[in-house]
Amino acid sequence: PPSDADLVIIDEAHRLRHPGSKRTATVAQSLIGRRTLLLTATPIVNRLDDLATLLRLFAAEGALALDGIARISELTGWTAPHPALRRLVIRTRPMAPAIPVRRTRFAEGEKERLRAEQAGKVIGRLRFTPDRGTRRLLQGVMADAAASSDAAWRDALQRYRRLLVQSSESGQSSRALLRQFAGAEFDQGVFWSMIAPPEEEGSPTLPLDDLPTIDAALQHPGDDRSWLATLDRTLTGDEITVIFCRHRVTARLVHQHLGEATAWVSGAGAGIGPHQLPRQLVLEAFGPERAHWRHRRTVPRLLVATDVAAEGLDLQAAGRIIHLDIPWTAMRRDQRDGRLRRPGQLATTIEIIERHPAAPLERI
Repeated sequence: PPSDADLVIIDEAHRLRHPGSKRTATVAQSLIGRRTLLLTATPIVNRLDDLATLLRLFAAEGALALDGIARISELTGWTAPHPALRRLVIRTRPMAPAIPVRRTRFAEGEKERLRAEQAGKVIGRLRFTPDRGTRRLLQGVMADAAASSDAAWRDALQRYRRLLVQSSESGQSSRALLRQFAGAEFDQGVFWSMIAPPEEEGSPTLPLDDLPTIDAALQHPGDDRSWLATLDRTLTGDEITVIFCRHRVTARLVHQHLGEATAWVSGAGAGIGPHQLPRQLVLEAFGPERAHWRHRRTVPRLLVATDVAAEGLDLQAAGRIIHLDIPWTAMRRDQRDGRLRRPGQLATTIEIIERHPAAPLERI
């Protein structure tokens, strides 16, 4: 904020709940000596120390001493919020309009079940890591990708394979050395947790004998046509629809399948069909001013979005939302639904359709 700002307002403040992040540390320095208002529509539902971290951004440790809380850090020991928090926290009631909501589920076909069974068997054969907790996490990540699409499943397998190959070629090196060996081109996320951290140099790293299992799975490309056909049947009619995907490769598969008139937005950009356009311009076609949208000859009816579009956006022109991938948390799903269920909604009824993982992957 400007150096002369007396009041600082921070939206999406829940993103500052991690005290060790650079984002939180940077923002904290800029709030010293200033009045501060933190805004969030996301409940702090996990831990009271998340809330304590936010309060420390603008309140002294002893701000609630007269109410019996000597230090804000003591909040972490409570099992329920202390009444004194009302001095610092204002909780408003939801302002979503009372529009009827109809919830349905994507039909699970036999091909989807068989596809899930095959992926589940592969996941069961992969060793990942000796640590049970980390292995369960990685199994869940792989199952989530397999449930999304064969494209996302192949992408997850290929990322894991690249990690194993890089580790083999570098002599089973540590996490720090492997990152240096791989360079900036090596894009890994959760799989890095399988490699020993710097303080555990020399401990077991990656199971290279997973490579044959991965290679065998990649020889069978799979087929997404079954659930795409179900999606086509769901989209008959002229209902304005937002389709949310967790995986970028699935989102790309869907918007290419639905044709050149389909809008899309992801962390990599936005557009309509093959044409890249400014993100805000694309989203305006699904907002409250849709009737005045004149940037193309026809206004898009379908929007395929990753979770980058799940926060802070107005998509009230849409009357239907499809969760092609179920988020990992109910909070994230509510954020998606909230793009439509908000003041200014143009539809008289909202339809919410969820595609759940087939049973073999759901069990994982």
